[in-house]
Amino acid sequence: MDSVHNPSHFKAGIASEIADIKARQALVLDYDDWLLARIDEDQFLDEIRQMREADDKNLRLLENLEIQLGERVQPKPATLRHIDLARDILDDGRYSMLEKTAELGLLKTMQVTCGTLVARALESADKDIALAASPVAGLNADNGKHVRWMKDIINEVGLYQIAGEQLDGNLWGKLKSTFASATTMLGINVAQPMEDMPITSVLALDHRKVDLLFGEVLASEDFERARDRFEGIYKDLNTHAVAEEEVFYRALQDRSASSDIEHAWTEHQDMKTLLEDIRMNPGTHEGFKASVTRLREMVKHHVNEEEDDVFDLAKDVFSENELVLLSRRFMSHKERILEDFASRGSMSEAGSLFGGKMDAGTAASSVSVSSGTRYGAPASDLSH
Repeated sequence: MDSVHNPSHFKAGIASEIADIKARQALVLDYDDWLLARIDEDQFLDEIRQMREADDKNLRLLENLEIQLGERVQPKPATLRHIDLARDILDDGRYSMLEKTAELGLLKTMQVTCGTLVARALESADKDIALAASPVAGLNADNGKHVRWMKDIINEVGLYQIAGEQLDGNLWGKLKSTFASATTMLGINVAQPMEDMPITSVLALDHRKVDLLFGEVLASEDFERARDRFEGIYKDLNTHAVAEEEVFYRALQDRSASSDIEHAWTEHQDMKTLLEDIRMNPGTHEGFKASVTRLREMVKHHVNEEEDDVFDLAKDVFSENELVLLSRRFMSHKERILEDFASRGSMSEAGSLFGGKMDAGTAASSVSVSSGTRYGAPASDLSH
């Protein structure tokens, strides 16, 4: 496609995306300042300072870009809602250091995603629009680098917080001091976000946090400790998968016949099977790590496809309010599943919840019937 069919509509669409990115960028700077205020001396200090400087530069770039495009519009309502929620997380003392740091990572990821979409759209733009918006490429490069930095920072904060100590004083010095036991913080409650988040944000937070657990298991030099920590992954992934199937996938199936849902369901069953195999047959430490690494790559592949394809489908077929209602239902299901597990005493005794592989062809009927009777109202009923 050499150029857009409707230049004025295209220009307004680009302006809308730029407005969203700029609004999030202002919040990113506040998160940068919060993070810098909690760092003393560490290997990450220079990187975070560089990130802060680049974010400030890119905010000014976005402001100039609006002027050059000649189109200044308000951010979309969904963007403003997410910004309000993210600001509440930053300002609310009930959220942990890890949750706030992870939120900055999610904001950065959103900036990369939206900036990349703008850059791709500009490939079909008239030359004057493409030239005016060319600085977006630099913004995307900066944010891509920042996402890689944030992954390391989130892992450090997560590993420290799992140790159960208070995060005060010289945080980064303390981060190096221990690689202790337990998965208390990230064990059962993979995510406890605000209930007004859309389900896509809640699921994404689960995805990021469980990856921290994988990092801890693979870094452990003690086999028994690694196996103990794997119990957290086993419990969290199973709980997440079942709640996601019974709430999110089921609701999607009620609205869409997309093959993406069946594919995602099949990947869940494969992951559950491997989870069970690793837990029941850990083998040697090296073999165990190799299996956990294979599971982690399987999960990453699934997450990438889900966040690219299934999330886009959900945003197409559900309203913003429905996505929030699904989020509340998802979190409620997780709590009930965990209560069921707790009453049985062990994951193996909760086999009816976390059972073996299910044929993809039977997924729809199982989700439509059994989950609705076990955990409440049909997923298609999103009126309340």
